[in-house]
Amino acid sequence: MLNTITTLGPLLRPLQREGRVHHPAAVCGPGALHQADTIFDKLKSHFQALAKEGRFRDWRYNPSFGEYMKCFDFLKQRFPEIKSGKDLTEKISVRSFQEFDEETDDHIRHLVNLCMQTEPEFIDSFGKEFLYWLDASFPYSTSNSDRFEEFVCEKYDLPDELFDHARMSFGHKSFTCAQLIKAIELAQGVDLEQLDLQTLLKANQINDLPEGLSLDKFSLSPIRLNTVNCVQQTGKVVDWYTREERTLGDRYYDLYMDSPSGLLLSYDGHPAAILGAQLNNDGVLVIKQFQGVNPYQVIDGEYMHQENGEWVANKKLKAAGIFDKKQRRLVFDIRKLLVEVGEAWAQIHGIDKIMIQSGENNFWVVPRFGEDEAHLDLKRAQDIYDKTAGRLGYDFDEQSRNWIKSLST
Repeated sequence: MLNTITTLGPLLRPLQREGRVHHPAAVCGPGALHQADTIFDKLKSHFQALAKEGRFRDWRYNPSFGEYMKCFDFLKQRFPEIKSGKDLTEKISVRSFQEFDEETDDHIRHLVNLCMQTEPEFIDSFGKEFLYWLDASFPYSTSNSDRFEEFVCEKYDLPDELFDHARMSFGHKSFTCAQLIKAIELAQGVDLEQLDLQTLLKANQINDLPEGLSLDKFSLSPIRLNTVNCVQQTGKVVDWYTREERTLGDRYYDLYMDSPSGLLLSYDGHPAAILGAQLNNDGVLVIKQFQGVNPYQVIDGEYMHQENGEWVANKKLKAAGIFDKKQRRLVFDIRKLLVEVGEAWAQIHGIDKIMIQSGENNFWVVPRFGEDEAHLDLKRAQDIYDKTAGRLGYDFDEQSRNWIKSLST
């Protein structure tokens, strides 16, 4: 059982000195703390202390603060098996406001709204899982939710917006806190060093290496929506933001992501290929994108030039490290290589199933942004994704209209 006095005491003392938080024992007495054997009891004691302090005099929510407080007793009775923050996150999904009966869903929503009024340091005392669950469950962007997200990113060393990128994997559907944490780890590239890239490169080499090309110069790094981390030859880390002009030597890269996160294959610090993949609500890693990166040539500091009074992009160059310019051929089976990178990445994270999005489900096969034509022809998309999935042993799933494969068989 969590000892509220000893565990939360050091955490709350600075807040007590500022007059913002009373020790729960001041309201409930020491005996009551020993009876508070669930997370709902401990939260209720905390908010009773804050109410006695006058923190909720200006409560403007409907229903009243008193009605909101009833959620703790209701949820304790509704979920007697929930004792800890981790129990709660395993039993109740994130964004679960339509998961149970209406009354239960309302009380879960009340719990979220109440907890967002307190200090994230206090919520963190119940475990990282509960803190993540609460932050991801709050449906609106407010000063409180921003405060929680800032705390999460700082406490757990997450880059800005990574929490949002992970949530984007699941859309508006409910998902478990364990899935959220897994999506965050994938977006961070956690344990990526365990992936044996050299072996995969050798297994997918279909032609002789060009003179001067070395497999040791290939690397993998995490890539997220609207930002790509690449290492220059100088060793300095720079960011490429989608649709911004960023140059590396005589090359300009314009990178797009079809998923919130994925992996970037680089050669000698230059982007070579992108694998876009995200975890879905069923715990399946969905590959939405695998393609080489063809940069534009930079001349006199520009990747565009004028022709007849109009700006035109310079010549497109071949992706670094994966194309033999002299022989005019690919060095690797790049599609198979990237899919196998995704499979290895999934296995490292204990993900049992992997899916390749079909051509017909590709975002770019229909006109977008008011344009008359699609960016990607449907047949071309099917040649890229469906044919690759078929030859790599994936089965077509009629329900999702995508290709799926079990990694445990």
